[in-house]
Amino acid sequence: MMASDTTISLSSRVRNLLKERGIAQANLAALTRISPSFLSRLLSKQRPWTMPHVEAVAKALDMSVEEFVADTDAAPMINPMGALVPRETYEALEREYAAITTELQTVRAEKEALAMSSATLEAQFRLLGAERDEAIAARLATETDRDAAVLRETVFKRAFDKTKEELHIQQTNAEQASREAERLISENTTLRDALERSNQLVQTNFDAYQQVEAQNEQLRETLRRKGNDGERLFLAGLIGLGLGAASRR
Repeated sequence: MMASDTTISLSSRVRNLLKERGIAQANLAALTRISPSFLSRLLSKQRPWTMPHVEAVAKALDMSVEEFVADTDAAPMINPMGALVPRETYEALEREYAAITTELQTVRAEKEALAMSSATLEAQFRLLGAERDEAIAARLATETDRDAAVLRETVFKRAFDKTKEELHIQQTNAEQASREAERLISENTTLRDALERSNQLVQTNFDAYQQVEAQNEQLRETLRRKGNDGERLFLAGLIGLGLGAASRR
């Protein structure tokens, strides 16, 4: 329904009612709990009226909504959404709202798809992270094993070199001891040979001494039997010669 030429704006209707009833604009703001500045914009047509504003002002003026908007430009504009707009605009807004709702549903579906994709990517990322962690752990384990192997090899080489050095020292000491033993054996052999030669010489002298003693005993026996002085002297001379020869041997 189109507004007649006798209709007035809702803002003008409010100003007229305030003037007729002697109500100040500030008092109306207090009664409706609408801020004075916003009410001023409504009355100056700088802001559109909404159903809550219409109901609040009608109640403050002790009027019904129908009575309040009668013969005003707001009468044909009241719609279920509570906004005071032309019906053509309202229908266009409804179509736009439906389109926006459809688009919003599409966006929500895309958002859900993106969320699922994000979850998939996050799962893949976690899997890659786990694989990376496993790879790092394996590499660290490998490096640890390699370091342990190098350490074992180093320790073994040091122990081997130390043992080799000790064996060389022991071998050197053994060679020195062997040479010392050979020297002592050689000296012992020389001493033993000299001792044997001395024993042989002593034995030879002892044998010669025994022979001389035997000869002297024979001569003494002869002297006892003969009793002749001349023979005694002669035999004594022989005995002396025999002893001299034995001593020279």
